[in-house]
Amino acid sequence: MSSLTQIKPKIVRTDLAPSAVPDCTPETSVAEYFLSKFEERLEKRKPEWDRPPQTATELVAARRDLQVASKKLAEKWVEGKEKQQQVDKELADLREKEEQLKEAFIHYNTFVKDNKEKQERALKKIQDERRLQEQRSREIEELSEKLKKLEEIKETLETHVNKHKMYEDYLESVVSETKEYSTVFDILNRYETLNTARIELTERQEKDLATLETASTAMAKLAEEKSQLILGLNNQVAELQIRYDRAKAEALRWGSALSNIKNTTAEKALELNQVKTSCWNMYQQICRRKNMPVKLEEGQVEQQLLCIKRTIQGLKHITRIARRRAKKEAASTVANATSHLK
Repeated sequence: MSSLTQIKPKIVRTDLAPSAVPDCTPETSVAEYFLSKFEERLEKRKPEWDRPPQTATELVAARRDLQVASKKLAEKWVEGKEKQQQVDKELADLREKEEQLKEAFIHYNTFVKDNKEKQERALKKIQDERRLQEQRSREIEELSEKLKKLEEIKETLETHVNKHKMYEDYLESVVSETKEYSTVFDILNRYETLNTARIELTERQEKDLATLETASTAMAKLAEEKSQLILGLNNQVAELQIRYDRAKAEALRWGSALSNIKNTTAEKALELNQVKTSCWNMYQQICRRKNMPVKLEEGQVEQQLLCIKRTIQGLKHITRIARRRAKKEAASTVANATSHLK
């Protein structure tokens, strides 16, 4: 009811005659009606639809139609305001979602940068491990070469021992014949010294072999650990790529939705401007047809629509009156023709 009371004072009837209660009997009103009809036949007047109501009945009907139209207009006005508020609320929600989406993009960009730095550090560590693996491989090759040389020495010594075993008797004869060795034990001591040297060399060889085997085992274990680490990093990279693709698709979807909303808003704004322009042109034409001054400004669309509505309602009412009069005239003409024939 408050909205109705706010809208009603804006309605101004500038195109109708002032209201007045006729101070006459119904017979007099009917006589005046037929008199005016007779005068219309005698002289040329304006079109029937472009004149204000002349009788009390027409004026009361026009006022009643005006009140009904004003009430409907007020209801439509309230309904339009509610729809406008709902549209404003939806636009505010969309703007808020847009800001949240922008913040999410910023956080995701930071997250991607951090992951990229971690990936670079992991790649650098992998490269270091590969360099260390190559270094161990070179050390293994060097030890293998040393082992090969020691084996060659061992084979040479054994060959020499077997080769010179036949000379045991000769050594006894040497002891007996030479003064360098007083006994065979000297020769044996010499042999034991050489044998001790050989044993030391063998132990050193075995120690080198054990060291080489330990290094090989450690290298294989380290290589397996690094391979597992690389596999885990590859899985993490794949997961991050999948998340990135999903976020990218989501961003494209929301971007498309935002673009559609903007296009729809622009189309509605264009339609609104076209409607305002049409209302303004129609209002000017009505003022020219009624010989009225243009009192409203171009931006007062509501008042222009009220004026256009009142004019249309007046024209509809005049059209109905004209049709009823035409029917009455046709009936009277038929009746006159019938009486003349009789």
